[in-house]
Amino acid sequence: MRKNKCSFFLSFLVIMIIVISGCFLISFAENGEKILTVYASKEEQEAIMEAIPSALRDYVIQEEITPVYTFSIYNSAKDVGYKAGDKIELKSSVINGEHMYLVTLKEFTYYGEHYKSGLMDISVKNGLVKEHVLQCHPEVNIGVNYSVMAEDIRIKSGKTELIDPQFVRLVHIPSAGLCFYINDGEDEFFYQFFWDIGETDITNGKRIIRVGEELERAVDTIKEFIEKERLISIRSGVGGTSSGMTETVAAEFHPATGDYSNIELYFGVNIDDFKTHFPDAFVKPVIWPYFLSGGIILFSAAAVVVVLTVIKKKKKNMAPSEIAEIEGR
Repeated sequence: MRKNKCSFFLSFLVIMIIVISGCFLISFAENGEKILTVYASKEEQEAIMEAIPSALRDYVIQEEITPVYTFSIYNSAKDVGYKAGDKIELKSSVINGEHMYLVTLKEFTYYGEHYKSGLMDISVKNGLVKEHVLQCHPEVNIGVNYSVMAEDIRIKSGKTELIDPQFVRLVHIPSAGLCFYINDGEDEFFYQFFWDIGETDITNGKRIIRVGEELERAVDTIKEFIEKERLISIRSGVGGTSSGMTETVAAEFHPATGDYSNIELYFGVNIDDFKTHFPDAFVKPVIWPYFLSGGIILFSAAAVVVVLTVIKKKKKNMAPSEIAEIEGR
């Protein structure tokens, strides 16, 4: 009887440890029904909005907050570039361990100056959201909202319908600037932003460059741009830079049709279904779960030791026949 009680107690402790550990794992699990889109999730949007200065918050459209990925088509240090057939593997745009997001501002006034548009860099690391660089443009209407450029992308890529946001990512290509990367399973290409001044045009004015031979040829354009920047830097001293983008004939831009300001209606999506791109970035370092789980394990181990010690002491004061009866012999 006593043996059964001890076995039950030990089994109960083991089950409790498994259940509690499982609860921790479940609490950090993602909802499998959600999907990644070019846009940030509702949770990402709300966390980032809190970090934006109150003086600018009213000029931000929360739904347009967009996470940034990166893809390099040429490594100048190793003189290695993209080759047709290489798989496109996007990386999260991480600077000092911080994941980056871009926020678009529309028609805003800041420190007494009026601007037509602007962009704000937001970084997230260990649950800390910080506002960094603010680009202000008095005349140019810039932004990273996919819905603004979706119609132009559709026409330039030869599609009959708008490309679903789940097949689009915002990507920064070093020395080429911001692009949308599109891969819908049938077509794969980059769409270079028409306003990204200061970088080189890898599309020769077309704004669309398809993965494969076209992208491979762009490596030479990047190499030429980097060499030009290097020579300018040597002549003008460290920090020298060229005056702007390589001049090309810009392709006609096709504005969005219909009301694109509401991305849910425009694309037929639900923001609540958007999956968080970089969930780890929003998790603050928390040590109490580890102390708790560790404490439970230590407590359980200590309890087992106590039980076994008590049993051992009792055995010393018991007759051989009683010990045999407990052990089931």
